[in-house]
Amino acid sequence: MSYEWRFEGNKVASHEANPEYTFKKNGIYKSILKVTDPAGKSAYDTLIIRVGNTLPQVSIKTNSNSTFYFDNTPLNYSVKVADNEDKVIDPKKIKVTLNYLAKITGNKATLGHQQISGSLNLGKSLMAASDCKACHQIEKKSVGPAFMEVSKRYRGDKSAISKLANKVIVGGGGVWGEHAMAAHPQISKKMLLKS
Repeated sequence: MSYEWRFEGNKVASHEANPEYTFKKNGIYKSILKVTDPAGKSAYDTLIIRVGNTLPQVSIKTNSNSTFYFDNTPLNYSVKVADNEDKVIDPKKIKVTLNYLAKITGNKATLGHQQISGSLNLGKSLMAASDCKACHQIEKKSVGPAFMEVSKRYRGDKSAISKLANKVIVGGGGVWGEHAMAAHPQISKKMLLKS
């Protein structure tokens, strides 16, 4: 297979299957990929890249008890999201999850404080705290590839850690099938490379 990536305009910027490209100015770009098979048949796909998008401001408020947790008791809350670029936020696209972190001796959480201490694998903790499990399993394909398949594909590739960290943060698609992976801008590359 041969690849032609156009990131800005009609000039071919890369012939790699998974290139890295840096946009110099903020804006919305159409990155176009042309893939040609050995028989000469080709197909195109377009990926929208948003550069300079700021993180949304999320506010979760409750009029209920905010000091203590009571099992099997409803928690009434409201969520407000503001975004500099996306002025209208569809409430149906907002996802909120609640994770209860039990306290142990010494008033330390069993997860959270300890996840960065080195006693647990940081990368595994970051993935567990994110939405990764919704699309990936350790050994079986789900919506996305199994973590073991990703590991096998990139074994021996010295640049894999940096490439995969970038993919987790900015998202992407087309490498493992039709489904795109959502961006995770709340995770920094520095955090992923530490793991």
